[in-house]
Amino acid sequence: MALSNIFQSWLTADTSKQGYVKFTHIPLTENADLRNQIFSELAQLVFVYHNDPDEFKELVEKLGYKVEISKFNKRPSVDKVRKGNFGEIIACEYLKHASSFDIPVFRLRWNPNPDTSMRGEDALAFKLDNSGKNEICIVESKVVSQFNSDTVSEAHGQLKLSIKSIPFVYSKLRESGEIEKANAILELLNPSTGNSPKRSNFLMLVTGNVPENPFKVIEEIDDVVGNLLAANLYLVDLADFINRLFEEDINANQ
Repeated sequence: MALSNIFQSWLTADTSKQGYVKFTHIPLTENADLRNQIFSELAQLVFVYHNDPDEFKELVEKLGYKVEISKFNKRPSVDKVRKGNFGEIIACEYLKHASSFDIPVFRLRWNPNPDTSMRGEDALAFKLDNSGKNEICIVESKVVSQFNSDTVSEAHGQLKLSIKSIPFVYSKLRESGEIEKANAILELLNPSTGNSPKRSNFLMLVTGNVPENPFKVIEEIDDVVGNLLAANLYLVDLADFINRLFEEDINANQ
């Protein structure tokens, strides 16, 4: 399931308008005419964030029955969880393609109960440099049909919390045999190296209506988290679009 950068065509970032001074704001706009063209690829992306393609392909070969295979599909069926996971996926993919961050572990694959939300950071993204200029980005996303400032305030509050998921990322990388990358991430916790990573924060807000001032509530507080990038995206027919993505029949052999 090789996935290209669909954001180059589907979403446009407008960096010319900066209405905030305490953080960087990236308004994202959907090219609605391309939604049908990117739908299949985006649905595959949703699938891959929840399922290991190689593992799923093996299940298809062994079972061959859709009714049985569906029991292994980790995409959630609960609307609220689908929205949250969709926001996480969009946030991670934007960071990967726009800022060259690495998302080494798709944590949604490891949710023991896919129809509930996982605790901790939505995602951790990394830039690992041999020169010691390492960076870790804490990702928080929110998806709501109707914008409200309390949701944004809650997301910003989550970014203030201490990082909890590095041991999880380390363990999953070791389990998958990516020992070198696992050790590089472990070194971020080693104070003796003197190479403490730069911390940045990313907040992605996806809404089903158009907010006039999406991040005003953050601009008005004194203790804004450092190195914050906040992006917002309006998607028409948001709930229906997300549900169709999560229910799309995926060919595991692609």
